[in-house]
Amino acid sequence: MNSLLAERLYLKHQPAAILFSDEKPRSAREFAASRWGCAAAMLSAATRGAAAAFSLATCTCHGARNGLCLSAERSAGVDYFMTCGHARSEGQVMPGKEPQGYKKDEATARATRLKLPLKAIGQKYVVFRPLAGVRPEDAPRVVVMYANPDQLAALVSMANFAHPGYDNVMAPSGSACMTFCLLAEHENAMERPRAVISMTDVFARKFIEPGLLAFAMPWRLFLEMEASVPGSFLERRAWLSLAERVKGASAS
Repeated sequence: MNSLLAERLYLKHQPAAILFSDEKPRSAREFAASRWGCAAAMLSAATRGAAAAFSLATCTCHGARNGLCLSAERSAGVDYFMTCGHARSEGQVMPGKEPQGYKKDEATARATRLKLPLKAIGQKYVVFRPLAGVRPEDAPRVVVMYANPDQLAALVSMANFAHPGYDNVMAPSGSACMTFCLLAEHENAMERPRAVISMTDVFARKFIEPGLLAFAMPWRLFLEMEASVPGSFLERRAWLSLAERVKGASAS
């Protein structure tokens, strides 16, 4: 499936689709069952043309099992790991590992955990693949684009194009996979699905080029944005005047 939106944005990397399936692409990359790996690295690979698959058997990261909708179970032991505390060896999902310092205290981390819209899909695999290799009838759950600030500004405007108001995009704090998969998937169930700005996870930033963020669109919103391109600002002076700068940034 080609994307007119991606074409008008002059993206450096191709859009990636996230699908839930009982089958995985033959060429899909997978992490070894005994090896930890970050889903954000696989998403970046998908924007460069590779396919990736995740299952409970190969996803050893506790956070990614939740973030990729493979499991709705989240241990309370993760609360301390998110705080500004010190490493300890008991009662933790990652014993002895230094806490990440993303939440002030365990109470704040616990309240955040309890608000997460955790779900476990009925399919065996979560698949990342280039959007160009997906048919519309495959019905991806989410489409993700890597964007620089100019492109991100355009995406935010396009996500609000067909709706009254100005808040059809959210920029949540959370792990990369939770924002580009779990939270974007949760929006699929909403009457008015919102887009999610992702890859704001400080840990996962090393898996994406400096100067880029991810923009995750629930499938229905993506189709709406695609249909809204003709006649929009993406074909008018304000955006076209930025075209050379955007093209230059994408070529570098």
